[in-house]
Amino acid sequence: MRARARGGSTSSSAIVIGGGGGGSGGGGAGPGVVVIDNGGYTCKIGCVPNPTSPTGTGTDDASSYVTPRIVPNAVAKHKKDHQNYVASEIYECNDTFNLLFKRPLDKGYLVDIDLQKQIWDSEFSIQQITPNQCGLLVTEAPFAPNNVRNLMLQLVFEIYGFESLYLAKPAEMAAFGYRINNPSSSFAKSPCYTVVDCGFSFTHTTPFFDNIKLNYAVKRVDVGGKVLTNYLKETISFRQWNMMEETTLINTVKEGLCFVSSDFVSDMKLCKRPRTGGISWGSTDPSGASAGGLSCGYVLPNYKTTSTGYTLDGERDPHRLDPTSRPKDLQILKMGNERIVVPEILFSPSDIGIEQAGVSEATVQAINECHPHTHPSLYSNVLLIGGSSKFRGFQQRMFKDIRASAPDQFNVNIFAPPNPITCAWDGASSFVTSGNYAQHAVSLTDYHEMGANYLLHQWVP
Repeated sequence: MRARARGGSTSSSAIVIGGGGGGSGGGGAGPGVVVIDNGGYTCKIGCVPNPTSPTGTGTDDASSYVTPRIVPNAVAKHKKDHQNYVASEIYECNDTFNLLFKRPLDKGYLVDIDLQKQIWDSEFSIQQITPNQCGLLVTEAPFAPNNVRNLMLQLVFEIYGFESLYLAKPAEMAAFGYRINNPSSSFAKSPCYTVVDCGFSFTHTTPFFDNIKLNYAVKRVDVGGKVLTNYLKETISFRQWNMMEETTLINTVKEGLCFVSSDFVSDMKLCKRPRTGGISWGSTDPSGASAGGLSCGYVLPNYKTTSTGYTLDGERDPHRLDPTSRPKDLQILKMGNERIVVPEILFSPSDIGIEQAGVSEATVQAINECHPHTHPSLYSNVLLIGGSSKFRGFQQRMFKDIRASAPDQFNVNIFAPPNPITCAWDGASSFVTSGNYAQHAVSLTDYHEMGANYLLHQWVP
């Protein structure tokens, strides 16, 4: 089974992410550059000083280091009082059960610029950002159709009036940042590497040669965090309670209790071990070395006295030290084989009817699409990014599967940044402060003089 191949051309991307040079050099104006990693689930936003501006700061200035604000890339509406919650306001709502979410991105691509503007407006107001005095670097999914990219240009230049723009790919920015922050690693020294972006809407495997993205070898798997959360909702609703309206809660359960199994068949057998003891069973330890195998419980919130749940016998359990004091009326969600079955979809999408290769198989396919001389470096330098790569055991499973498929004479190394969610934003920030942004961005004047179609050719999809 093969992953979806992306891009019909055999040519490489013309965007070089290492070092300065190239491009029109028209984007250096403005004291700051707004960096937005515009993901399907969260939006990472921050303003980075522009080193090419007289009022900007260089990379040697400690004040130039900025951390992004991470906010939901969504607008939520309360079912009862019909109040809208935009981006970070969603965190302030304790009654997530009654929230209906609407997102500006679908399958990773921008489809609603009005909704996206509402979200960005909220954050620009909080961070006191004036768009017409700044440049903008924003990420987009690979191979976005031109009509989708035109929507972004319209939003950036016609509605906001940003001084300049650079459309970047998360994989490019993450690799750029990781190579700068880890100069002694083999990943930074190698001319070839592979980036696996496992996010909310999809998974992309992207090989690079000499810092150039090889479009003809990119593979896409239509499985991400959204599919996993929805599958867990359906499974729990069928086996226990109806949780189809509890998307936020089930996503929290997924992130806290699910993990990737290194031996799926053996762990499935372990899940069948009988539980011992009373109300407390199992543990959240993925080793399975408990009396109840891999089973554990999650105490659901009642939305009256509690708005968040917690893992039974976990660190946040107030009755962990004295289980006898635990109330008898708690609603406890039982998690058994769901803990490993849900993340396993990333490696075997056919389990739920998606006839595509899993993430590890797609990585091998992407590498094998490249020239044989690049294979040793591509196998030995694999970088994992995206929120779905944070599952416990994900890195180890990727190594095991790729090692089994790679030729014996090749080394296999899997790298994971400290925070795979923000690594693309961190890399984009480094891209700006290193001076590369000014060399690759296009200006508002260019947009008005040459038009959107010309500018889109400056950035290979």
